[in-house]
Amino acid sequence: MAMFTHELTDIPYTFTAHAKDIYVETPPELLRAEAQQAQAVITCTEYNRQYLSTQIGPASDGKLHCIYHGLDLSQFQFAWPRVSDAGPPVILSVARLVEKKGLSDLIVAADILRRRGRRFQVEIIGNGPLRQALEAQVMQLGLSDRV
Repeated sequence: MAMFTHELTDIPYTFTAHAKDIYVETPPELLRAEAQQAQAVITCTEYNRQYLSTQIGPASDGKLHCIYHGLDLSQFQFAWPRVSDAGPPVILSVARLVEKKGLSDLIVAADILRRRGRRFQVEIIGNGPLRQALEAQVMQLGLSDRV
């Protein structure tokens, strides 16, 4: 959409390319055309950046940039709890509830931790087509008090 708007208005654009954009939905020739006209192309991993470079070719020269997800925690000052009764560690996942996010594996890992006697709490925040299946897995493994 941005490329077509650019062609009509000459307004510059950048775009981000993630998993489906790169590996599934966008034909390589369209990706090359989009990159050629874009000011910059952003992706979130070095692997994606290298893959895009090979797919796009010279049109990507100097335009491909990697901006990683997450925070540089060294930029923040935290007052971590130093008491021994701070509660169990929390494992947090914020994601769409779809297979490729690996949440079923997270629940299996939680079961392993429970069987090893580890203290923990898992918080899964999100929605999606696997919600009921993941809830059933938690119930089946007896993890309702931890996940």
